[in-house]
This record gives sequence, structure tokens and C-alpha cells, in this order.
Amino acid sequence: MNRYLMLTLAATLLGGCATTRSVRGEYADPEVIEILSDRFSENDLQLIANRMAESLAQAPFFANREAPPRLLVGKIANRTGEQVDTDMLAERIQVALVKSGRFELFDERTRLALAQEYDYQTSGYVDPGQAKAPGAQIAADYVLIGSLSAIVQASGSDKMTYYKMSMSVSELATGIIRWADDKEIRKKYEISGISPGTSKAIKGVGLGLGISAMVAGTGLIVAGLAAYEDASWHLEEYDCTNSLGDPWRCTKRVNDPEVPVNTTLVLAGCGALVGGLITTIVVPRLVPRGDPRLASVQLYPLRGGGGMSLGFSF
Repeated sequence: MNRYLMLTLAATLLGGCATTRSVRGEYADPEVIEILSDRFSENDLQLIANRMAESLAQAPFFANREAPPRLLVGKIANRTGEQVDTDMLAERIQVALVKSGRFELFDERTRLALAQEYDYQTSGYVDPGQAKAPGAQIAADYVLIGSLSAIVQASGSDKMTYYKMSMSVSELATGIIRWADDKEIRKKYEISGISPGTSKAIKGVGLGLGISAMVAGTGLIVAGLAAYEDASWHLEEYDCTNSLGDPWRCTKRVNDPEVPVNTTLVLAGCGALVGGLITTIVVPRLVPRGDPRLASVQLYPLRGGGGMSLGFSF
């Protein structure tokens, strides 16, 4: 009964330890700029949106107008090759322009929602006296569009990412561009780590050392155990005289003591065996995976055709 209670208590404790998690964190200020990677991030989006909204709000063509210009926020094309949420970028610019109080804004996606609502309100489900019908909306006078592009340059462990955001506002009546601006962001990184070849070589050396240590440890253990000898006896001759007093050779039994195991060799062998096993298991896990961007070998021709210069990263 006591053993059953102990097993139940142990299982309960283990189950509680296995299912309990503790997560600690803190809130971060979204206005603080932090560079965490070389890819387009929310901080880049924040910089671009604020810069574009400020530039458009201060554009000379729109500065001294009595009535706020009616502006449609259009599409922003993504030409970076990355997964960039350009809709979020457009929304951020739109919010900043609304806060400036310089424009009356139209949103393309909101227009689709309005069209669906018109269809519902004129379908007969809504009181005709209260239903809103299409045909009374105010038209936009200008449309805002843009594109985000990127250029990536890498040489060995150095990487430069260049982002460029270009935006323009065109007048719908004439097609003339009334405002245009761009924002550039450059990110420079030094890629740290090792190449795949170096990672593979280090793992191979660690595996070889571990296997060698295990083989040597096994040999030491075998040698230490082989030193053991059981107790025995043997006959030994010695000089003596017979009953007549003449010289003679006699024999006697001599007991051989037990030879113990060589504990020094056995312990050394066990240590080498365990150390080699740990090395074989741990080293491949501790050595980081090689970064393919660091496995570059480049030849640079020297001016005048005098030779070649070799540059490599590892």
C-alpha cells in the first residue's frame, strides 16, 4: 500500500512538472526603432510611412488650399521579393494623413464594403425611407500610389540591403503628377558564424575524437580486466641432501597469491569511454549549422592581368 501511494505521488509530481510552463515578457514601445534582422520589418514600415505622410502634408501644391484635397489611397506594389504587407504600409500612411488634417481620404477597400452595403440596403430588407442608394458619393480628385523595391548586395560575411519606397500623387482630371517623393533605407550587416564546410569538418573531428576515445577506453578496460589472475600454486626445485648426505634436488609446492584487477586502467578506460560517448553525442549538437552565405569563394582579377586574388569566408 505504501509503495502504491509513493508511485502515485511521484507520477502526480512528474505530471505537474511536465505540464507547468512559465513565460516572462514585457511590452515594447512600438515607436522605438530596433534593428533585429536584415529583412523589411515593422520599424522600416514605420519610418517610411511617417516620412511619406509628412512630405505629402507639406507639399507646396497642397499647402495653401482652402478646401482639403480629396485623396484616394491606392495600391502599393511590392517589388522586393520578400513577404511585405503593403496594405499595412498603406494603412499607416492613411492614418498619418488623417491625423494631419490636410486631406479628405478615400480608401479603395472601403469602397468595396460600401458597394456591398448599397446592395443590401436597396434589396428590400431596409426601410426605403432610410436606405442609402449609390450615386451620392463625393469623387476623389487625386490618387496616391507607390512601390517598394530592394537591392541586396553580399560579399563574404558582409551584407548590404537597400530599400527604396517611391510614392506619387496624380491628379485624376489631368493625369499630372502633383507630388512625388522617395525614402531610402540601408541596412548593413556582418554575417557571423561558420560555413557549412567548416561546420561539417568540426562535427567530423569531434565524432572522430569521440570514437577514438571510446576505442581507447575499451582497450584500457580490457587490459585492466586481463591483469586479473586467480590464486594458484606451482612446484619449485631447490638444493638439498638425501639420506646419505649426498647433494640432491628437492621440490616443494609454492602458492601463488591472487592478482587483482588493475583498477587504475579500468577507471581510466571508463573515463575515456564515457568522455568519448559524451563527445560523440554532444559535439554534433553544439556545433552550429553552417550558414550557406559564408561558404563563398571568389576570385578577383588584378589590374594589368598580373594575377588573381583569392578571397574566402569560413
